[in-house]
Amino acid sequence: MSSNNDHYCNILRENGGFYPVEKWLQFAKMHNFQKTNSIKLKNCPDCNNERLFKFGQYIYYSNIFCIKFCPNCGLYFSDTLLDKEIIAKHFENTYNDELYFSKQRKDIFDHIASLASKYTPENGKVLDIGGGKGHLLHKIKSARPDISAVLNDLSENSCNYSFEIYAMKSICCDMPSLQKINSHFNTILLIDVIYYEPKLNEMFKTINKLLHSKQQTIIIRIPNKLRIIKFYQFLLNTFGLSKNKTFQSEIKHFNPEHIYIFTQSYILKKLKKEGFNKVTFIPSPLLNNNKVIESLSGNIFFWVANVICKLTIGRLILTPSMVVIAKKSEG
Repeated sequence: MSSNNDHYCNILRENGGFYPVEKWLQFAKMHNFQKTNSIKLKNCPDCNNERLFKFGQYIYYSNIFCIKFCPNCGLYFSDTLLDKEIIAKHFENTYNDELYFSKQRKDIFDHIASLASKYTPENGKVLDIGGGKGHLLHKIKSARPDISAVLNDLSENSCNYSFEIYAMKSICCDMPSLQKINSHFNTILLIDVIYYEPKLNEMFKTINKLLHSKQQTIIIRIPNKLRIIKFYQFLLNTFGLSKNKTFQSEIKHFNPEHIYIFTQSYILKKLKKEGFNKVTFIPSPLLNNNKVIESLSGNIFFWVANVICKLTIGRLILTPSMVVIAKKSEG
């Protein structure tokens, strides 16, 4: 075996999950695999259950990722966690487009801002966890100047941007480190962030610790694509070639960055367990684009989705993402 083959075989062994390595050798060479530090999960990250079912697999960052389903708690999760430094660098390089936040996510931010304004009491405090550059909090402050707003993000560049552009107070740290701050909030925003947090139970403990003793609300935004993901996986498993299933670089409609696929039933059960006695699911607006016809059709679709949501009492959400509003009774 050539030294080049040895090189890639060693990478396959070190990255793990590629058995036998000879089967994967040509694929690794074709895609120039790199040594990438990662951790393989053997148990469910929520309930620690060992009896798991494989839902699908894909290749990402020279690692093989398997989506597992836990029948005990109902969680779908990726069994591979990339090194924190890789994730941080990926996010720094990927989510730095100003147009993405100011234009494409405008309707999403407007929608969340209206909800935050509605549920936050007068002179209340809002914490936006994973709030990026502060575009959302700026909208909230513009609508409700009485609110005290604090941004949290892992990126120092994002926190600096929010301060320089919006004079926004920020806390630069990961989510578990927020437990150390001596402050409480009426409303906590978790917009497109909870599916990145590897320690789910610790995350909810952190949120509970940060909430004010009265008028407690959390607003979460998560993808709502499990039905269509299941449909495409069914087509692949039924009609696809074995080679396509083994060497696929993606699971259709699943973002490979994400650790989890959440269902309404799982989120509802989890939030109820954490003491949130009123949980509501509603549609979320779609990303904007510059095409007038597509934007108009998207707005019509969002209106229809809201009507269907009301008719089904929140049981059927048609939009690709959904918003979860969870409240606790006053203590």
